Amino acid sequence: MNQNTRNFLCAILCGLFAVARLSAAQISGTVSAQISNTAATFDLTALGTSDWAYWNKADLVTVATLAPANEKAGATLISVVSPVGGTAVRGTNSATKPPVDFSFTDGTSPTSGTQTDPTAVFNSTLGAASIGTSFTVTLPTVNTYQILVWAGGFASTGATAKTRLSATVGAVSYSSLGETIIPGTPKPTFLYTLTVTSDTANQVVTVSNILAELSGTTTNAHALIVGSAVSLSSTPSSDSDGDGLTDVQEQVLGLDPQVSNAALIAAIKSHPDYFALFDDAGILGLAQGGVVLPQVGAEVVNFTIEVQRSTNLTDWFGLQTFNRNVLLPDGKNFLRLSIETLP
Repeated sequence: MNQNTRNFLCAILCGLFAVARLSAAQISGTVSAQISNTAATFDLTALGTSDWAYWNKADLVTVATLAPANEKAGATLISVVSPVGGTAVRGTNSATKPPVDFSFTDGTSPTSGTQTDPTAVFNSTLGAASIGTSFTVTLPTVNTYQILVWAGGFASTGATAKTRLSATVGAVSYSSLGETIIPGTPKPTFLYTLTVTSDTANQVVTVSNILAELSGTTTNAHALIVGSAVSLSSTPSSDSDGDGLTDVQEQVLGLDPQVSNAALIAAIKSHPDYFALFDDAGILGLAQGGVVLPQVGAEVVNFTIEVQRSTNLTDWFGLQTFNRNVLLPDGKNFLRLSIETLP
């Protein structure tokens, strides 16, 4: 099977599967145990190769939205934080903070350094269920991404509270079961790992963290977001299931990159007629007595036009020959020759 035939089959197959799929977007998530005071420093440069950000606002001033205190230089995938419910977001000047330390060498300002116990950001409306904050991540290409989110909450002594982190992309979503916020110092914080597969370029993932359950003395309870890091979890050439289709191609077709389609691919190649496709012989058969011009890869097509002469319409002799090279555009091409006489 030559390259043109493969491209032809691929084009039809892509259309065949695209009709059947509703959405190839996928999302899943896990959550760590509560981060301890002695946890190692998180290297944002290594963890956020596509983008990273953290929030640190050491005052009580409320704002409608809050941009990161620092983020990966030149990256714009992670948005500002906005309120979920309520009307504003804020930080804190309290000594009680999340026990999270970040290091980085590709920041905006400062360029490199360590951020110890950032304040995080939370809703200015305290002590109310279903209240929290959110941000978005824009996924620039069709691929599988890892989004890390450091988030948690706070509850006063005598209170019982749970936070819940959720994320949505396209028509699918993930939601944690609800993490218990034990009153005390520092503010309980967890690391959420989201694996997200986009099905269109520049697809937006919305991440939110809210107070899910409250009881007891809940006056100052809140859900908070500390930071996030985004990276590709697979390269465009990765083929996780080894079936000959890359992970990205399978995502576009609405297939599972972890489940091999080798048997189906082999069946299509063996019986293209079952799918109203054509193999080499079938394509040549479409010529119906016409001229077939072979092409190898992206090379030009070479052909010769010979003008012949006859005196009895039985015996023909060459009169003049024309040689031409034609460079065809990519994709499928049909050619015809038009001859006109000049006045």
